[in-house]
Amino acid sequence: MQYARDLIQNYPAMRPWVGCRYDCPEHKRLLVIGESHYLPPESTQHETPRKWFNGNQEMLEDKEIAWISTTEIIRGSRRENFKAKGHTIYRNLTKMLHSVGRELENPYDAIHDIAYYNYFQRPAKTGVSVAGIEEVDKKIAIEFFQSVVAVLRPELILFVSKLAWGVFDEAKLSVPGVEIGRCPHPSSMYWNKKAAKYGNINGKEVAAKFLKDNEWNSMSGAQGS
Repeated sequence: MQYARDLIQNYPAMRPWVGCRYDCPEHKRLLVIGESHYLPPESTQHETPRKWFNGNQEMLEDKEIAWISTTEIIRGSRRENFKAKGHTIYRNLTKMLHSVGRELENPYDAIHDIAYYNYFQRPAKTGVSVAGIEEVDKKIAIEFFQSVVAVLRPELILFVSKLAWGVFDEAKLSVPGVEIGRCPHPSSMYWNKKAAKYGNINGKEVAAKFLKDNEWNSMSGAQGS
């Protein structure tokens, strides 16, 4: 897993978010996987796999580092109840977790109950999904996934990106003893719109059903910190 180790060293800002209650007796360890970070339109280091994976965080401007800082993005946005338009994913995700039985004083505190990271380790341009995914992007995504799983030991994994799930599924990966599910992106129209391909339920219900079916939350009534 050399690529994964190199990535952590070269881009430490992209380390996964691990909530303070991720590993607690109230629920199973849940790892949520998104798609990718973004960089500003003027950024160039991520344009090709060679430039990105041969580079490092020290070659980025402070603004660019802020855009890929998973933990700082989530921590800062939580203070504002994920009100930023670009953080709809966290707002809708945490409200869904709350509905499954966390029963927190503030539903957005459910972000502390999960771990989260983006599957693709090369950022996309603003407002555009990862384009032109190359084999090296897929290989590194797989290695990073395996590294994250080895460290965080999730009991459930939920993909919230169609593209990430497609590449993951294409590789026919599995994790022994771990249930892996998928749902529409929490900021997509299908989060609230029913679709035949999801069994005539919406994305929020797909995610909630996966968690309920796999008994993610074993205790309710926990209060946010």
